[in-house]
Amino acid sequence: MKTSSTLKKMPVYLSVVNDTEKEEKSVALLKRLIGTPEQAEATATSIVDMAQDYQCDGVEIDFEKIRKDRALWARFIDFENRLIAQCNASNLKLRIVLETLTPVENIQLPSGPEYVVMCYNLYGNGTKPGPKADVKFLKETAGRFEKLGNVTYALANGGFDFVGSKQAKAVTVDEAAALMKKYSAKPKRDRASGALVFQYDKHTVWYADAKTLSIWAKALDQRASRKVPVALWRL
Repeated sequence: MKTSSTLKKMPVYLSVVNDTEKEEKSVALLKRLIGTPEQAEATATSIVDMAQDYQCDGVEIDFEKIRKDRALWARFIDFENRLIAQCNASNLKLRIVLETLTPVENIQLPSGPEYVVMCYNLYGNGTKPGPKADVKFLKETAGRFEKLGNVTYALANGGFDFVGSKQAKAVTVDEAAALMKKYSAKPKRDRASGALVFQYDKHTVWYADAKTLSIWAKALDQRASRKVPVALWRL
């Protein structure tokens, strides 16, 4: 009953992403949704209406791959301001998910929403083998994003099974443990990241366990000079 009661108290968000059936993180879709003031207003209205229809407590916006497109960031900020106004009028919370590549030094994001920074893409598919994050990366990220004020940092356990230099498959903590057992591999904890790493055949596996997450959270606390909120993606 305690679990049920706790779940009932957790806020429920309507999460909106820029994915289509044919393309994940579609910039073309964003330009159709928020490319003009009229489109931005209509999109904000549709999102708020849907959140109310589903009796959500808030809205989460996860629009990715805007990267260095300053013109699109200007359109996003206009959209965000419109969404803030509509969420406030409808008593809805608002959460904005940001990539670490967001050029926060060069844009002025509105105050008010909770900003969630994804801190788990340092290494992965298409990169050389390495952890999802390390202490240096996390401290640099906190140093850049703390100015936004209401910031939560998203961490993730699990990791990647790398084959060669740039091919990688996501693995959960349980899958990493199964691989270690199957190949009698012994992991080592990397000092720079706190992540675990082991090898089998021509594979290198990097993954984060509970201790890794604790190390990462402490690194963020140290850089931010506060106890930072952490959102955890469990894999």
